[in-house]
Amino acid sequence: MKLFLRILAVALLVVLAAVTALYFYLSDERLKELILPRVNESLGTEVSVERIGFSLVRTFPDIGLVLEQFTLDTPGGDPFLRFDELMVSANLVQLLSGEVQVNRLEIAGAQVDFEIQPDGSTTIDFLTAATDTTTAAPADTTAPMQLNIDEILVSGAHIRYTDRQTRTRAELRDLNLTMAVQLAARIETELDATLGGLSLQLDGVRYLDDLALSLQQTSSLDLEGETLQISRGVFSIRGLGLNVEGELAGWSQEVMQLDLAFTSGSDDFGALLDLVPEAFAQYTDGIESRGALTLNATVQGGLGGEVIPDFNVDLQVEDGFLKHPDAAEPVEEVFINLLANNERVDVSDLRLQVAGNTLNMQGWINAPLSANPRYNFDADARFDLATIREFYPIDEDTLMIRGMFTFDGSASGNLERPEDARISGALNLTDGFIRHRDIARPIENIRIRSTLTASEIRFADLGLTSGDNTFEGSGTVTNYMRGTPQLNMRFRAGVNLDEIDDYYSLEAFMMELGGRAEADLALRGPVDNFDAVRFQGGVRLTDTHVRADSLLPEPIRAMNGNLTFSDQDVRLQGFRMMMGASNFSLDGSLNRWRNLMEEPGTVEPAFLTATYRSRNLNMDELIDWEEETESEPLIIELPNLETRLTASVDTLTMMGIEITQIRGRAESDTRSIRMPEASAQVYDGSVSGNLRWDVTRPDYFDIQFIGDVDNLRAEAFFNDFQMTGTGKLHEYLSGGFSASTDYKAGMNAMMEQDTPTILAGGSFGVSRGRLRNHPIQNAAADLLGNNELRDLSLDTFDAQYAIEDGIMTLTDLNITSRDIGMVMNGTQNLLEDRLDYALRLRLPERYDAQLGRLLTPQVVEALKAEEGIVVLPLALVGSSENPRLTIDRDEVQRIAAEYLRQQGVDSVEDAARRLIRGFQRN
Repeated sequence: MKLFLRILAVALLVVLAAVTALYFYLSDERLKELILPRVNESLGTEVSVERIGFSLVRTFPDIGLVLEQFTLDTPGGDPFLRFDELMVSANLVQLLSGEVQVNRLEIAGAQVDFEIQPDGSTTIDFLTAATDTTTAAPADTTAPMQLNIDEILVSGAHIRYTDRQTRTRAELRDLNLTMAVQLAARIETELDATLGGLSLQLDGVRYLDDLALSLQQTSSLDLEGETLQISRGVFSIRGLGLNVEGELAGWSQEVMQLDLAFTSGSDDFGALLDLVPEAFAQYTDGIESRGALTLNATVQGGLGGEVIPDFNVDLQVEDGFLKHPDAAEPVEEVFINLLANNERVDVSDLRLQVAGNTLNMQGWINAPLSANPRYNFDADARFDLATIREFYPIDEDTLMIRGMFTFDGSASGNLERPEDARISGALNLTDGFIRHRDIARPIENIRIRSTLTASEIRFADLGLTSGDNTFEGSGTVTNYMRGTPQLNMRFRAGVNLDEIDDYYSLEAFMMELGGRAEADLALRGPVDNFDAVRFQGGVRLTDTHVRADSLLPEPIRAMNGNLTFSDQDVRLQGFRMMMGASNFSLDGSLNRWRNLMEEPGTVEPAFLTATYRSRNLNMDELIDWEEETESEPLIIELPNLETRLTASVDTLTMMGIEITQIRGRAESDTRSIRMPEASAQVYDGSVSGNLRWDVTRPDYFDIQFIGDVDNLRAEAFFNDFQMTGTGKLHEYLSGGFSASTDYKAGMNAMMEQDTPTILAGGSFGVSRGRLRNHPIQNAAADLLGNNELRDLSLDTFDAQYAIEDGIMTLTDLNITSRDIGMVMNGTQNLLEDRLDYALRLRLPERYDAQLGRLLTPQVVEALKAEEGIVVLPLALVGSSENPRLTIDRDEVQRIAAEYLRQQGVDSVEDAARRLIRGFQRN
């Protein structure tokens, strides 16, 4: 025995010495020199290995070959294969005897990148090229070698696949597997693998995102016979496991044969939720579930080309239950009964219940794999709106909702053409009720009664009430599933304006509404094209009143009227209202109203006809003139509109001026405003005529007035309308002013006349007038030294006038006051206010004494006309506020010379001396 132990010890020492010698002989550098050149030559590129060595401790009693930090890149330097460590352990004794028994193969941290470029080249083309250049070895006719691998371990592998031709990307993250292989005539494997995440993107669209998978499988593979028998298999997608068994055969043939069976049984049908992608897992985390799940499926037959195997699927769920942690009520009483095969899919039962709300569905799909799959499904649902608070946190003190919503319908058609589906059903809501704490009155009696098809929703009745307010509707919506929905609807509403503040606070506007409004509207046309919509309707106002101190100067009351409208016309009938002391009555229509918004000249103008009537219109109540004292430019851009208006106002009060019996017509187009017939009583007289306002530019206008004024109180008229050239005439002249005129002028945005553009002509006069202290009048009194001229009652005051190029010409201004008279002719430069008038002052004989201070008796005598009236020529120059009146010496000399000739004076020299002496006295 001692001898045996000695021999064994010696043998062990010899083996240990041999192994030690082998370990030191086959060092890392020597192994690299032996192995890497051959590998590089075989692959056609260089590989990189940080370390190659043997392992005895980790693999004892086997010997292990270890490669660390292995890198295989393409000849172009792109990454292909990398791993942190590869270890192969084999039985040393069997290896020396020629039998390969790999007991263990470990790969850690593998990284594989495979790409297909747009031109079809791939990452591994260099490997296939190297293989093609290698001389084929002679066929081995000996018995097949047996290779058994007790354990293959892969940990932390990462595989990336990119196909740039089809824009496909796939990524396998954190692949871990344990596998045993017996390689002989048949390859027997036992596999247990997990995949941390599978991501898949096809044609730029992401279909899978980090989907976790696992597989447990026992199989036998016959490569020569092309059969794979799976005796045990469990395939898990997240938490859903499928038992798989069966056989695959003939995969190199055009049609591969399948005979597989899948089964899954669970008392928690919520395992189906594990199929939810990781991106949405947050919404399913924490869901409580239970219920029986049964899934059985078979696949039998050929697969390849256009051949599809026969399949049968049986899915059953009984008494399913789902409860989300954030939901107050679960989804319960879930039942599913589904049978599917190549010919038909039957859903004989699909129902569930949530807080008393139910959904039931059943139906079928015929020939689901054909090019013409037909389907038919029926469904009914009941939903109590009061249960919304069970799913959404609603405080009943804040919001209360109730009502029964029901749907009962069916759908059938071709799965390939869903837009052609035949749909029919009824969608109803009864006893609807909504109350919010911020709304004083609830919305109740909400009702919807409708039917639908694939192309049309027909509302037989829509309605609700709230307080004394009502809403009703009916009609159809067609083409709602494709293209542009088409409306054909009618709505009716009645609103008690006193209750508006119950729904929307008007406090910010300091507004108060009252009365009744009723509306009726019909719509027909596409929902996305207002111009193509045809509509008509109306609004009736009854005893409406509006009070808004911040917006309206006076409350509106007793407002009544009918407004009817369509997509073409608007008509207002019987509109009446009061505002302060003013009353308004308006009737009219607007045709082609859409064109009002268009650019003038591009389409036919809109056309407005209207009649306005008012017994009393007090603008002083409606406008605070003190706030309007600061002038702002008036910019006028006439719209694309033509108008024909008639107006009748019995009394208009504006800025304290009372105008009565206003009657007239008005017309307008895109360039001008015209009043061809207008008349009014004002200043105890009347005005009538035609007014035209041409808008040359938005900030410049041309106006023309052709008309007459008759017997206006001159002092009031000229005070309110201080026209060019009149100065302060209202301070001096009183009486009945009359005129006939044709007046044209340009006017800027500040409503100031452009004096050089004035072109006017006509006549004017004053009856029963009085002239006091006019500057010209006072100048004449000062000249003659007679105060009688400062205050004259007028028997006659009339003249002809013309204005052109800024010059006003007066012709035969004739003024008489008992036995005193005056005729004036001449011009006034309106731009410079410069006077140039010639006067003929007619004075009775009682003025001879005053004239004697200015003229010699001979000259006075020469100036006398019939009945002893002296006609004194005067010249008026200066300005309207500072006139200078002098005797017209040239005219006096001419008249005196003529007088002397008539007296037969022979000596011209004597006559000249007399005249000179006479004028020297002036």
